[in-house]
Amino acid sequence: MGRLVNMTLIRILAICVAILVVIVISIGILYRSDSPGLTTQETDSGVDASGSPTLTNKNVGVPNEPTSAKVFSLDIVNPPVSEVVTRESTIVISGLTRQDAVITVDQYVVEPDINGLFQYVVDLSEGINYIEVIASISTGEQKKTMLVVGYVPQ
Repeated sequence: MGRLVNMTLIRILAICVAILVVIVISIGILYRSDSPGLTTQETDSGVDASGSPTLTNKNVGVPNEPTSAKVFSLDIVNPPVSEVVTRESTIVISGLTRQDAVITVDQYVVEPDINGLFQYVVDLSEGINYIEVIASISTGEQKKTMLVVGYVPQ
């Protein structure tokens, strides 16, 4: 009888420890969910076939990174170089920045897509064309690039 009581107490103690671990993990998750770059976790608790408590952590994989923590840059994809000569009367200016940035290409506002990609077609004048591309974010920070495009008609 004493052995049965001891086994029951051990199982109750193990379950209490498992519950305590779940609570501590939950508090840690709540605390860390406000920190940038961390992921949310779910914890499953249960009892295995022998009656011992089990804990399983599952990574949900949801990044918790606020937009303001993303690196702010302005990368021009097209044209691939900042100085180019073309025989076409238009040129596609495309690039990559943060999705919350506002882009201006020669003072025309262009909105990036959800991935931060943007593009704008510029009509060229014969000769040298200076095209200024500016990305701005809500903090007032700006990134600028000047492109020089020479247009020589055929």
